[in-house]
Amino acid sequence: YGMGNVESYGYNAGTNVKDFTPAAVFQNPFNRIDSAVTCVNSPFQFAVPLSFQANSIQWDFSKAPNISPNTNIGPLTGYAYDTARTVNGSLLYYYSNHNTYTFNQSNTASAVRDTIKIYTTTSNPDGCGSNDQVYAIPVTVKDLPLAKFSVSSAGCVTDSVYFNDQSSFFQGSIHEWDWDFGDGSTATLLSSQVPPKVYTTAGTYTIKLKAISDVGCISPEVSQVVVKNTRPVANFTISNPNCINTDINFSDASTIANGTIAKWIWDLGDGKGTITNTTNTAVSTQYGNDGTKTVSLKVETPSGCQSDPFTTSVLIHPQPIPGFKLPEVCLSDASAQFTDTSTIADGSQAQFKWAWNFNAGSPAVSPAPSTLTSTVQHPQVKYNKADYYKVSLSVTSKDGCVANTTEDFTVNGTNPKAAFRMVSPLPFCGIKPVLLKDSSTVDFGKVTRLEIYWDNTNQPSVKETDENPSVGKLYAHSYPDPGLNTAQNYTIKLVAYSGGTACVNSVTQTITVYPQPKAAFTVSASQLCSGSSVSFQDKSNGVSSAATAWNWSLGGGSTSGLQNPAKQFTDSGLFNISLYFFNADGCISDTAQKHITVYPNPVLVLPHNATVLSGGVYTIKPVYVYGNQLQYAWTPATYLSSDTAMTPVTMPNDDITYRLTLTGVGGCSVSDTIFIKVLKGPEVPNAFSPNGDGINDTWRIKNLESYPG
Repeated sequence: YGMGNVESYGYNAGTNVKDFTPAAVFQNPFNRIDSAVTCVNSPFQFAVPLSFQANSIQWDFSKAPNISPNTNIGPLTGYAYDTARTVNGSLLYYYSNHNTYTFNQSNTASAVRDTIKIYTTTSNPDGCGSNDQVYAIPVTVKDLPLAKFSVSSAGCVTDSVYFNDQSSFFQGSIHEWDWDFGDGSTATLLSSQVPPKVYTTAGTYTIKLKAISDVGCISPEVSQVVVKNTRPVANFTISNPNCINTDINFSDASTIANGTIAKWIWDLGDGKGTITNTTNTAVSTQYGNDGTKTVSLKVETPSGCQSDPFTTSVLIHPQPIPGFKLPEVCLSDASAQFTDTSTIADGSQAQFKWAWNFNAGSPAVSPAPSTLTSTVQHPQVKYNKADYYKVSLSVTSKDGCVANTTEDFTVNGTNPKAAFRMVSPLPFCGIKPVLLKDSSTVDFGKVTRLEIYWDNTNQPSVKETDENPSVGKLYAHSYPDPGLNTAQNYTIKLVAYSGGTACVNSVTQTITVYPQPKAAFTVSASQLCSGSSVSFQDKSNGVSSAATAWNWSLGGGSTSGLQNPAKQFTDSGLFNISLYFFNADGCISDTAQKHITVYPNPVLVLPHNATVLSGGVYTIKPVYVYGNQLQYAWTPATYLSSDTAMTPVTMPNDDITYRLTLTGVGGCSVSDTIFIKVLKGPEVPNAFSPNGDGINDTWRIKNLESYPG
């Protein structure tokens, strides 16, 4: 034998080392293998086939260090074989020591196998002439298969449980799956496919699995726990009343026969989506409008068993809209009449219940009113002190919806003092509004109503009423123009109330209103040409007194304070002329207005001179013309082809001057002239007598001097 992990053999003469054919037989609880193969910690027995009957036999485990038990056996003589059978025509005798063995470590990753040796002797030598034989059995030891699986289920007892096998054996294949479903039922399957399982009763089940390999090795057992619950029953209760914009509570009333509920899934029908809670705490919401809302609840166990939804309709009722009209009252009034104005969207306000508190402030006013509370719709209350109060009203609808409102209320003093002053500047003239500023007061609280009689003498029943007066408030009034030439006196009466009719005071004042002066004027011309002048004549009427100051606006930004001004208009256009004035009473007149149209003058430039041969033709063309609606007039008309054309043709016999008058819009005109020189043919004499007698002394060509140059 060698050293270390390598074994060597030395054989004596007469010793025969055998290689088995067929191989040894390994038997485990699940399979019989005609080869030396087993798995870690898997119990097995083995037998060796011999072609002879042994006289003695010995089992040697010294080269199998991982086997247990590791005790050598023998040599034993007269040892009987277990069985004999014929294999491939040869009679074989199977010997076993009947012990059960296991290996505690795999050796598939190593080049060295655990080897079991068997020494035998026989009375008949073999072909090598030896009576001793040594049999070596290298054993392959594999790792165990790994069992693994997952389960899925909705969690309810009526829901199927689905299995997904995930077992593995990397040194072979899995041959068998042994299932224990935890309810007393098992299954031995030759496939990884497991039919779904339905449990008949709720409970907690431990599911177990063992995987057996193709060589009969069994995996460690694995397990998973599945909880199957009876289906919970969702239910809830609803608080009352159910009114818009108020908290409505939904309380869980769900049940389950066994197990617990772990999740509550609410849909309150308020458009906010679902609410998922892990406790059965009540939930609440508010609805912004009335009508029927659909609310549902589903509950779920820890294992995922979910109930059917519990759904119900909730009728949301409208809220009352409380309101009331506050009376205007003073301490001397017999009572304060409160008027309910509450409404509701469904029109059922006739079925309201009212709860009034007439001294709802904190602290309450003392002494309190004679009636502190009331349940009538329109109560009357006698107050005993002028003070500031709070009045509350609670309104309950036929469906139990409640709404409240509180108003500030003042019981005013009994002694109002009417007062006012005129704030418009004097004098008061014509229909211009006069302004009155109120300054009425009361010994406590406020003035609740004013009545103003603008002409108390002549129209004592005509008044202006203000139900919400305040100190410093302005009131305007325009008196009609009576068309008279004298001033009119008006008596103004102001009546102040601090409550009903019992607390009242009035004051009067007389004012004088002058008739409004009437402005008027005439113009010398309403249409003219640029550069012309216009005179303005005042025709105004001071009515109650003569005019003393005039204010003219003459267009183009120019003004005048004269009674009868004049103005030259150098620009064309439409000009607005206005006049107002003051009379001796200080009244300002109305404003009189007229419009003046100033037309632009046309523009004309003619050539100053022109020449033409006698008998010749000349077309007269203006150098520049500007204007609208132009008309042409040439004078004289002698020799002209037209005296109204813009460019007439002339054939003059003698020198001539033409004038063109150009007339534009508004009849405005301008003129210019042109002189035309007629060049006559020269007369050349055929002889002259320069003898000094004064007759034909020079050679003079007639008409030559008329030619230019």
